[in-house]
Amino acid sequence: MHGAAERASLHEFIAGLEERYETVVGRDGARASGGQAQRLQIARVLAREGDVLLLDECTSALDTGNQRSVLGAVGLVGTEKEEEEGAGKRKATVVVVTHKVEVMRMCDRIMVVDGGKVVEEGTLDQLVGRQGMFTELTRME
Repeated sequence: MHGAAERASLHEFIAGLEERYETVVGRDGARASGGQAQRLQIARVLAREGDVLLLDECTSALDTGNQRSVLGAVGLVGTEKEEEEGAGKRKATVVVVTHKVEVMRMCDRIMVVDGGKVVEEGTLDQLVGRQGMFTELTRME
């Protein structure tokens, strides 16, 4: 769990708690800030390996620095050195539900869903170039 906490940018927060890793933070991290609670959930996921990871607005309460750190922890982004060496990217399939364009930039493929159906699909550049629903949605952000 220590490694997962470090990868989720939580180790310093946990180290400052009275009982460190033994501290009870309440249901769904009730005694933590919104960003800390999100990172706690990410750490719990990282502690378990799986073939598919579904993240629903996993960075909504995080600032830009913590957002990049958490997305790096789940393998969506790596350092330049890791990417050069072929490491840093998650081996599992990661499905991200997000409204943040910054997060979408890190994704290999984007699907726009409307009324329960995929109405557009492609890379960020492809979707922007089509001037369709995706472009309209990102203008509202």
